[in-house]
Amino acid sequence: MTQAIDLQQDDGGEGNKPYSSMVLSNHAEQRIRQRGLRHSDITLILDHGTPAGEATVLRNRDVQNVISHLKETMRRLNRLAGVAVIMEQDTIVSVYRPSKSKRRAWMQKARSESVEEAKAIPRAEKM
Repeated sequence: MTQAIDLQQDDGGEGNKPYSSMVLSNHAEQRIRQRGLRHSDITLILDHGTPAGEATVLRNRDVQNVISHLKETMRRLNRLAGVAVIMEQDTIVSVYRPSKSKRRAWMQKARSESVEEAKAIPRAEKM
């Protein structure tokens, strides 16, 4: 017997991967539980592992490649912290580092707008 599961990433994966709605056999489901794995672990292996015939293996080299990529992403994020991209509809009109007070004002405005939107939703729709 088999069971259809959703193998999307915990971080909101797009679901357009070839295995995003793959079927797990009862045997595979049992082995996942016995080995203390999660469905999201299987997704990581399939995303970053190396195809090897009928299997996908997450090799140490694969792990090191992902870690290197994540470290580079972290360096870039640190460098870009505080940068603002100003948009009007579908057009980027400017990019700059606003002052701390300007960023704070934008964040306060965004929070108050989201609170106003939440108040506008009828109670029945929130449930």
